[in-house]
Amino acid sequence: MTNYIKCFVFVGSILLPGIVMTTYFGGSPLALAITTVVVLMISNVMSASSPLDGEAVDRVYYMSAMLGAWLFFYAQSVERTEFLGYQNLAGLRAQASSSQDLVDRLTVDVENVTGAAGYIEANPEQTVRAISRAIAGFRSFQIDMTAAELDACLRSSDFDFGLTDFGLDQTTGADSILEEQQREMDRALAEQTCSAARTRVDQERLEFIQAFPIATELDEVEEAALAERGISQSFLRLGGYDLTVEAAIAVLKGEFSMDERINELEVARANLNQDIETVRAKSDELALQIEAEKERSASFAGQVSLFLWPYVLIALLGLKLARAPKKRPPGQP
Repeated sequence: MTNYIKCFVFVGSILLPGIVMTTYFGGSPLALAITTVVVLMISNVMSASSPLDGEAVDRVYYMSAMLGAWLFFYAQSVERTEFLGYQNLAGLRAQASSSQDLVDRLTVDVENVTGAAGYIEANPEQTVRAISRAIAGFRSFQIDMTAAELDACLRSSDFDFGLTDFGLDQTTGADSILEEQQREMDRALAEQTCSAARTRVDQERLEFIQAFPIATELDEVEEAALAERGISQSFLRLGGYDLTVEAAIAVLKGEFSMDERINELEVARANLNQDIETVRAKSDELALQIEAEKERSASFAGQVSLFLWPYVLIALLGLKLARAPKKRPPGQP
């Protein structure tokens, strides 16, 4: 027990002056430096003249280290509060930013649809013509390359048809050169065939669109436009606004309603306002928490926890230096 008392007295003789110096000098680096030098000298003297028991040193060392860990954790309360608070605040701000993006997108959508609907109501005949051109453009894609032309385009792009004979003997010498020349000739011919096919398809599609009858009455295009999703969901550019063919037909028939879009926008705005208010409230709450932690850190207990743990560390290291040397087994130098 005497050995443990000596260790605790050693640690206490460093911590008590540390508390005094912390009270009068705060976190003075000079006071800490003086304490370090004094402890180093005393530890070396004790190690040579009156060393502390090794087992007692180890036990007191670990018990005191727990105290130092608690003091350090307590001293970091302000930083910990800031980190956790701002981490939570970052998530709330990201959510508010996402809500803002949704509101912006819905606002643009409502403005776009409103403008398109106004244009359609003022220009019904031009709208029907645009729907006719959309039908013509969609159906023109039925004109395509033949299988041989598609094959030529694939060959011109060096597409591998899986015909490479891996592991088989490869030709060499003159035969290899001839084969390479033949491949180049085949590729050049395929490029010409592919280019001619593309030109033909583009020309025939253009001729199809130009020859397609342009309607002026809704009844002439409604059934054809709504029969295929590829047409009904395609977009028309009307008066600088974009609207699907299906929605344009609904406007022409007087069946189009903005209620759903407006309600969705109002809900999004309400959610955005709620997110903004949550961010503002959390920011104010965090500021109060940080201020409270700072005030607590400025108290006597806070100052001790903030400035005393370095003295605990110095005391523990000094304790280790003042211990008796470990006994070596017989026969070891």
